[in-house]
Amino acid sequence: MRDATPRNELKAAREARGWTLADVSKRTSIRAEFLRALEEGDFSSLPERPYARSYLLRYAAELGVEATSLLANFDRAVPAASTVTPRRRGVVVPVGLVAASVSVVVVLATLGWWAYAAWRSHEVTGSKTVTSPQVTQAARGDVRVTIDSDPSGARVYLDNRFLGTTPVRSFPLQARASGELRVERDAYKPVVRPVTLQSGRWWRVTLKPTASPDASTIVDMHLRSKLAAQSVNMNSSGRFVPSFTPGVVSPTDPVPSADAEGMARLEAAAKPEEAVEPTETEGGVTLSFVGESWVRVTDANGRVLFEGVPAVGSSRAFPKGVHVRVGSAGAVTVAGVPLGTIGQVLERAFP
Repeated sequence: MRDATPRNELKAAREARGWTLADVSKRTSIRAEFLRALEEGDFSSLPERPYARSYLLRYAAELGVEATSLLANFDRAVPAASTVTPRRRGVVVPVGLVAASVSVVVVLATLGWWAYAAWRSHEVTGSKTVTSPQVTQAARGDVRVTIDSDPSGARVYLDNRFLGTTPVRSFPLQARASGELRVERDAYKPVVRPVTLQSGRWWRVTLKPTASPDASTIVDMHLRSKLAAQSVNMNSSGRFVPSFTPGVVSPTDPVPSADAEGMARLEAAAKPEEAVEPTETEGGVTLSFVGESWVRVTDANGRVLFEGVPAVGSSRAFPKGVHVRVGSAGAVTVAGVPLGTIGQVLERAFP
C-alpha cells in the first residue's frame, strides 16, 4: 500500500545533512531499499508492520526528526490487523424475538443494579467504611521516559525492545511495575539495570570504554531532582515542607539549589550505580554475526530474549528451544555455517 498523503520530512532531513541512502543504511543497519520505501510512503515494499514501524522510528531518530506525525501517518496507511465478523445474508430475525431479548436484558440489568446497590449498602458497618483499593499509576496508561548518554548514539532497549539511539526524548511506554533497561554502544561497556516504570523517568548514562577499568554508570535524574527539591523545602524550624509532585521530569527543568547538608544527602542518594555486565547462557545455540543483520530471538513461550542489530564480529548465546528471526541470514552463522544468504529474511527454531 502506498501512503495516500506522503510526507517528505525524512528525505528533506537526509538531504539537508548531505547523506545518501547508503550513508543512512550504514548508520542504522536498515537496507537502502527499505529507507527509500519509507521516504516515498511505499509501505507495500516493507516487511511486516511491526518491523516497518520500527524502521520508521529508527530512521527518524537518526535524522533527529520528530516521529509523532510520521508514525500517525504510517498507522493510518497501515492499520493494525483487526477481526471483522462477516455479515450473514438472507437471515431474517423476527421482530418479536428482538423485542423479547431486549426486555430480558433490561430486566437482568435492573436486577444487577439492585443487587449491587444492596451490596454497597452493607459495606459501611458501624463507624468503619470499606473503601476500594487505590488505582496506581501503572493502571492509568502510558508514562514517558528520557535517556541521555555520554557519549551519545548509544542503543537503548527496554525488555529487549529497541527504543532508539540516545538521546531518547519522552518515549511513550505502557506503565508497569518493573522492566530491564539496557544501553549499549560499540567499543563501550554496556549498562543493564532493572527499573520501575510506574511514573515518568529520566536516566543519564555514562559509558566507559571497553578497555577502561571503570564500569559504566547510570543516574536516575528523576530521583535526583526529587531529592534536590526536598532538600530546599524546609521551614524555619527545620521541618520538611513537601512540594514535589511525582510525574515526568523534563531534562530542561533546572535542579533547585540546596544548602550543603541537603546537597550531601542528594549526592549520596543519587550516587551512580555500577552497570551489570551481561552474561551468556551456557549450552543452547550461539549466533555469530559476520555482517550487519537485525535479529529477534524468542523463547518457547514467545517472550523476546533479544531484538536489535548486534555489532559485527560479536556473538550471543541463547538457551535451547529458542526461535530466531533474522533480516539477513547470510550475516548470521551457527557453528561457522551461515543461516542463509545475504538479504534473506529467515526464521528458524533451535529445539
